[in-house]
Amino acid sequence: MPENTLPAALVKGIQAGESKAAEILVAHFGDGLRRQATRRLGRKFAIRTDGEEVVQSAFRTFFRRVAEGKLTIDNSNELAHLLVQITQRKALAKIRTHTAQGRSVNAEVPGAECALANVECREQLPDHVVMVEDLCDAIVKGLPSLHRQVLFMQVQGSKIVEIATEVGVSQRTVNRILGILRDRITTLTAD
Repeated sequence: MPENTLPAALVKGIQAGESKAAEILVAHFGDGLRRQATRRLGRKFAIRTDGEEVVQSAFRTFFRRVAEGKLTIDNSNELAHLLVQITQRKALAKIRTHTAQGRSVNAEVPGAECALANVECREQLPDHVVMVEDLCDAIVKGLPSLHRQVLFMQVQGSKIVEIATEVGVSQRTVNRILGILRDRITTLTAD
């Protein structure tokens, strides 16, 4: 993603609803957010949706909440973090939609793994981020997409009750999945 620093005047312009400020914001963060959304969705979901759709939805939500006065941004770092968080949640919502019973993308692409998108995108990430994403992919490899959703929400700091509500399962199921994931982590990191 491009450098997160934006002039304070631009941040104020966004809060004031200035269309030019909104255009600059989209130009500044759009490509990075699109790459992140594409990576989160993986190849498996590319047949139904793409990073562009996720990012447009994230920006619509962001600008609507700013206009309603529900978001206050003190600095450009907060703004960048907020946009990343909204984009990640929108991508997870798309994954949930396309893995719901009766809509499962698995029926269209048997045995396909949800992996990081492309090498070019990975090269732009810090080494520790790539390492964590590789570990996350190894942890959920061969498991249902629900396990991936639970893992990513847990990594993002969501509470068990929030995860259960978001993915539509009981807290007991979330705890069971987290137990499975902990066992896999222990096995993978024991070497």
